[in-house]
Amino acid sequence: MGYYQIPVHKQDIEKTAFVVPCGHYEFLRMPFGLTSAPREFQRCMSDLFAELDFVRIFLDDVLIFSKLTEEHTQHLQIVFDTLTSAGASINFEKSTFYQKQVTYRGNVVS
Repeated sequence: MGYYQIPVHKQDIEKTAFVVPCGHYEFLRMPFGLTSAPREFQRCMSDLFAELDFVRIFLDDVLIFSKLTEEHTQHLQIVFDTLTSAGASINFEKSTFYQKQVTYRGNVVS
């Protein structure tokens, strides 16, 4: 889920306005660069996965951990379903699955 997938609250849209030679524009989706964007994005992601104890979130990094391969397959499906039901997309090109070891937030996790 990226910033652009989170709608800006209706009362806050005018706060995102900018003017360029070809017109006046306002963001309807949360852009990069807003002071509160990372905090709001983290809150949305944390809320989305709050009930899943096998998921850790840091902004758009989603860490899914399991003891068994079969369990991991189930966990992946739950995460995919959760993201899909929230209207979020998954960038499979930037994703890795079924890893025994990953680097997460500068730490090697295995």
